[in-house]
Amino acid sequence: MKAKDFLPSDFIPIRVDLFDELLDDRALERGSVILLSGGAGTGKTTFCMQSIYYSALAGEKCIYLSFEEEPKNIKKHMKKNFGWDFDKLEQEGKVAIIKLDPIKVSRQVEQRIDEKKGLLEIKLEDIQFPFKPDKVCVDSLSALSIAFQGQETYRVYIKELFELLTGLNAVSFVISETDQIPKVYSRTGTEEFLADGVIVLYNSLNGEKRENGIEILKLRSGKHYKAMVPYEITEKGIRFNLKH
Repeated sequence: MKAKDFLPSDFIPIRVDLFDELLDDRALERGSVILLSGGAGTGKTTFCMQSIYYSALAGEKCIYLSFEEEPKNIKKHMKKNFGWDFDKLEQEGKVAIIKLDPIKVSRQVEQRIDEKKGLLEIKLEDIQFPFKPDKVCVDSLSALSIAFQGQETYRVYIKELFELLTGLNAVSFVISETDQIPKVYSRTGTEEFLADGVIVLYNSLNGEKRENGIEILKLRSGKHYKAMVPYEITEKGIRFNLKH
């Protein structure tokens, strides 16, 4: 069954160059939470911002949640590097870029788990989404995880966070920092099992030159291309070299 057999609102294209051609449905199903893993410099943030930018131009509403970089710096770098004007999209109410304090989040979570004896319920107002999104990006789980004092508490929060994102009925990306050639795709090794899909960005050393490649490691919602695809980060964003 292809995307054309569904209502248009059931699936959302990713809109990162030719990436959608790697998916049989040419889009991802609403409610999907996708783990986007890779080492430093592989373009994880660029992938998400490129997806958000072109989704917003297509009329979709998008939210970017940052646990690391300040929104003004993110917008400045995206405009300088790729010409993407996120200030304009924010003013038009199509995009929201929100900074969250990982220390504050972790302390609130730990206190609430202590009070409720291991139970936790994340509410939408905890994150304060300004509108109902079609696409969400969380950057990054790695920055969030180091703020937690205990790994088990972090696991409880991540499970609840993934359930919250699923309930938004959007396509959500959660970024995870890994080694350049990862064997584990998240801090605890459990995030990839919770996720509906795992996309891995590689930065491999070939002789004296580094080469980028992307792989769809897992996708519950449909069939996909099962091989590494080379890509470059250009002045227009990520560009794929498809040979299939």
